[in-house]
Amino acid sequence: MILLIWTLSAMISKDLGTDSYLAELCIGRVAAAWLPLMFFFIAVMISLLIGTVWGTMGILIPLAVGMVPVFLDMTAPIVLEQAPILLPLLAAVISGSMIGNHFSPIADIMFMSSASAGAYHLDLVKSQASFAAPALVSSAAAFACVGIFVERYGTTIAALASLGIGLVLNIFFLHVLTWAWRRWGKKTMTPRRTG
Repeated sequence: MILLIWTLSAMISKDLGTDSYLAELCIGRVAAAWLPLMFFFIAVMISLLIGTVWGTMGILIPLAVGMVPVFLDMTAPIVLEQAPILLPLLAAVISGSMIGNHFSPIADIMFMSSASAGAYHLDLVKSQASFAAPALVSSAAAFACVGIFVERYGTTIAALASLGIGLVLNIFFLHVLTWAWRRWGKKTMTPRRTG
């Protein structure tokens, strides 16, 4: 799998020049502040559809790294201080790949976990999705925040603000889910008495 992803990512970025093409396509249509959020959702969708974290990162990281210099009209190689959006962009790809994998019914982790625990496969997918949904929403808000703040306030302030927003939202959604489960879930989860 890794060998195939290396080959595919080399073809996409070096041979076809997809990173430059996508960057030129997005210039004027998408602000640089929305790139982390955009790549986060793209990573979630790809990971959900192909069921592998490493495959998604292998496809999207070369595209993201190759898009930044073209998108910001810089000549490669660039220094990290010239493009502070690069770190949030890479974090968005990694996070989106992980979260999308928890929603994917064809992910290898889902098959191995359900087989080793003796659980029904789709029940495991449903339970994983219920835990990953708050992380999806809070991570999306955090990547929107970091994209907006990184150009205005710098990397440190943007990272701290987005981390704070993401944590607060995640804790809030988990409390709401816990309250909803206590309110309505126990009635449907009580075991039936026989005999």
